Amino acid sequence: MYFLSISQGSASELDTLIEISKEVDIINIMNLEKLQEDISKISKMLSGLLRSLKQK
Repeated sequence: MYFLSISQGSASELDTLIEISKEVDIINIMNLEKLQEDISKISKMLSGLLRSLKQK
């Protein structure tokens, strides 16, 4: 479960880096939205897996 918690933190960090990339015009809006959507899905999957493992 520790690894999953670290993974959630990494996903949040990546989301922050994407926002910074947008602010300094390194990434276009279409790529930004796709990446943020992917990160959101991954974060939700990690949360669900963590919740599932804690119940066992």
